Amino acid sequence: MQVSEILEQKEGRIVSAKKDASFTMLAELLRNEAIGAVIIFSGSNGLAGIVSERDLVWAIANHGEEAFQLAAGDLMSSSVITCGRDSSISDIMKQMLENQVRHLPVVEDDSVIGMISVNDAILAAHGELRWMAKALRHQVVLQAGWATEEQ
Repeated sequence: MQVSEILEQKEGRIVSAKKDASFTMLAELLRNEAIGAVIIFSGSNGLAGIVSERDLVWAIANHGEEAFQLAAGDLMSSSVITCGRDSSISDIMKQMLENQVRHLPVVEDDSVIGMISVNDAILAAHGELRWMAKALRHQVVLQAGWATEEQ
């Protein structure tokens, strides 16, 4: 399975904020949208960074109450790991593990076209495994000449 197939199953909305978005606004956005990360755009849809729940927690741990005065531009990770629509599930899971990230913006022609979360990747991988298991069971039944109720 490829990222393009996952994106087809998702709403297609990209939740984003600007660099001047406040800490509180980001936290509310993450809560209200029930997501774990938000894209930060600069200019005309250029990817500036990403702010995750983890970034907010680390800001509080590092800055205490002053964290609540920080803006998205101060909180965001600007070195963003991305993927493309043709990336495989295996590739993105490897990227997520190697880089210890849970969200990958999907970029095409220098524009963000979606976001893949670790949950999206796990669901897709699980679906592939279930399909493979069913195909293998069917193959074993055919090879052995067994009759099953599924046929």
